[in-house]
Amino acid sequence: MINIFESISKSSTSGLEASKKLATTTAEYAKLKAFHLMALSATSITKMMIIGSLVSIGMLFISISGAIAIGDYLENIALGYLIIGSVYVFFGIIIFLMRKLIEKTIIKKLSKKVFD
Repeated sequence: MINIFESISKSSTSGLEASKKLATTTAEYAKLKAFHLMALSATSITKMMIIGSLVSIGMLFISISGAIAIGDYLENIALGYLIIGSVYVFFGIIIFLMRKLIEKTIIKKLSKKVFD
């Protein structure tokens, strides 16, 4: 009878140790996963800021030179700027209309990185 109690005691002790180890390992994994996601987010934001600023500066110069060229061709500088501005408004409207598709694409990509 005493052997049964000792066996149960040993089993419960080993089960308790295993559950402690599982809890510790799970907490370490959660910390590692959080660090991974933070690092991924920080690098993505940094890359987007660098690339976005360079592209914006390039687009600024291209837009100004394009507006001047169109204005010279039409013999009206203001009309050149109006045409370039209208092109940007047109693209803005298209992107606005496609915003749901863009959101879905971003969410799908992020969910793959988070849950894999």
